[in-house]
Amino acid sequence: MKTIITIMTMATVALLSQHLLAQSRNDITGMSLGRANVSTVNGVDALFGNPANLQSDGTASINITPFGAMAGNTMFSLGEMNYYFGGVKTSTGQVQARTLDDTQRDAFLSRFTSGVIAAQVDAAPFAVAVRLDDASNAGFAMITTVQSNARVPQGTAQLAAGYAGFQPLSITGGSASAFAYTGYQLSYSRRVMGGTSGQSESSSSPVLNIGASAKFIRGVFVADAPSANTVSVNPYAPAGFDSTRNWAVNINSTVRTAGFQNDLQPASFLTGGSAGTGFGFDAGATLHLGGEHNTTFSAALLDVGSIAWNGVENTITVRDTIKALAQMTQQSLDRYSPVATNATFSTALPARLRIGGSMVFSNLISQVQSLRVMMEYTQGFNSVGANSTVPRLAAGIELQQNGFIPALRMGSQIGGIEGFSWSAGLGWVVMNSVSLDFALGTLTPVIAPSASRWVEAGMRVRVDI
Repeated sequence: MKTIITIMTMATVALLSQHLLAQSRNDITGMSLGRANVSTVNGVDALFGNPANLQSDGTASINITPFGAMAGNTMFSLGEMNYYFGGVKTSTGQVQARTLDDTQRDAFLSRFTSGVIAAQVDAAPFAVAVRLDDASNAGFAMITTVQSNARVPQGTAQLAAGYAGFQPLSITGGSASAFAYTGYQLSYSRRVMGGTSGQSESSSSPVLNIGASAKFIRGVFVADAPSANTVSVNPYAPAGFDSTRNWAVNINSTVRTAGFQNDLQPASFLTGGSAGTGFGFDAGATLHLGGEHNTTFSAALLDVGSIAWNGVENTITVRDTIKALAQMTQQSLDRYSPVATNATFSTALPARLRIGGSMVFSNLISQVQSLRVMMEYTQGFNSVGANSTVPRLAAGIELQQNGFIPALRMGSQIGGIEGFSWSAGLGWVVMNSVSLDFALGTLTPVIAPSASRWVEAGMRVRVDI
């Protein structure tokens, strides 16, 4: 029986993760606005959200290493993780494992029926947007990202409960994706209709800007386990026996990796090598209708492309019967070991479509501050990295800076990989050219830490010339 449990545990680990490390989080102002800013992002920030909006008020804008990160899961809050896994402190100060009664155990196991674990870290060591003339702009960015996304397979709860081999077991639907890459991006935008300047916020006539980005990508590492992976165990009583059981075992598992050395350490990070190359593009359009509220509508298609990898495909394909009365030999166990073969494969970039609009209301709060209101719909086209095919709706508001009082931003979203969340941030403009921005992508860790399931934050410095 121990052999059965060991094999099932190994197979589940193969389905769920292979040393996994988990939309762009380089756009720090967007993070604080619930990512509803596809129509309002501008200048160098537009490199990460909508290339049609590269124009800004100055001649050039430079981002100095924006950094954003996100991590979390849909199964356990921080308080629940501490309850289930933090143990119980005894009267002598020692920490012992918590013992669960039947009700607590069932509540714990129910969390494993479905769930997602995800993480993402984005940084842009260098990014700049420059005005070429009155109607066109260009930009360049070097971007580094690490993302992961693991979905817990169905059947994990049954295994975690202590599978004894007396009932059928089916582990299906789990998937995992993790990658890291460095991208080099060239962007261009142009006003193609109306206006006398790129943004033309004060214009009463419509202004249409379009833009596009081309990206060359160096893949650092990837690990990918598709949802088609399955494990099933069906116990049965063989002919001539009444209490003895045999087990029919079927395993189909494929995990593709590239950029790893011994013990699945990320070789490319250590050696500076490249495990794959790829290309991608972004495209966007923004229509400024002007008028009293400077109404704006935008759409952007981001991260369309793929990375071709030179790596290894690890497969386990087993159709086996484990006999209760037979001795398991090393040769028998070897059938459950993955077979590694060199492979060339490709993975898609986390492609998504953003559609949104915004309006500006003057004199609503005060005579010296304007309030910008925005909304957005985002649709992901795959579950690569921290991307999701679950639609996302977002809304944000921004109260412009007044003297030393910073710009105040707040947003909310529902859907996507994180579900529902509130976000907020601050922004200062110093000496009319240097912007300091801070964002919390979710406020729950601040307002109610024990209820938090996601942590997201970012900061950046922007210089406008």
